[in-house]
Amino acid sequence: MKDKTSGSASRLKQVAEELHRLADNLGAGSVKIGGVELSISESVTLKVKQKMTGKKVIFDLKIQALLAEDEILPVSGSPKKTKTRTKNKRPYGVKAEKKKYTALWRQISSAIKKGECPDALAVADLEEVSKEYGAVAPPEWAGLWLACEALIGRCVGLAQAGDFTAAQQVLIEIGLAKKSCHNLYK
Repeated sequence: MKDKTSGSASRLKQVAEELHRLADNLGAGSVKIGGVELSISESVTLKVKQKMTGKKVIFDLKIQALLAEDEILPVSGSPKKTKTRTKNKRPYGVKAEKKKYTALWRQISSAIKKGECPDALAVADLEEVSKEYGAVAPPEWAGLWLACEALIGRCVGLAQAGDFTAAQQVLIEIGLAKKSCHNLYK
């Protein structure tokens, strides 16, 4: 969980709450990845590294868990990291669409982080580009893409309703889902 904000008490509390939620979910034998709830086995490892550089304290937590034997993956394929990229696999112009999508999402998420309502035109553009990009999503990660899109819709809806605290919590979930998906398929 990377955070480049100042050490405000409310942000510190948010991070602690997120870690408590993660601990509760692990204790219950489940994790939420890309908006999908998965059961995990008892086989879990934890590595904790702590270091101090200057006036900064850095905590690196690495938790690895195997999926429960009866868990059915939401997308085809193995949970192991696989390389799915090959040259010319997706239609021409998809890279430009992805860049446009990334720029729009940065603009929208930046506004939400500042406690501002995202630009309605940017949101509409993001929805349009998302449909186009999602249509060419490889089937291996299409399910995770749709789950992430649902989280983004929820986040934007909360921000438009003025609930920026909840929207910022969903931003954290989106970041984790994105990182998880990229670890598996990028």
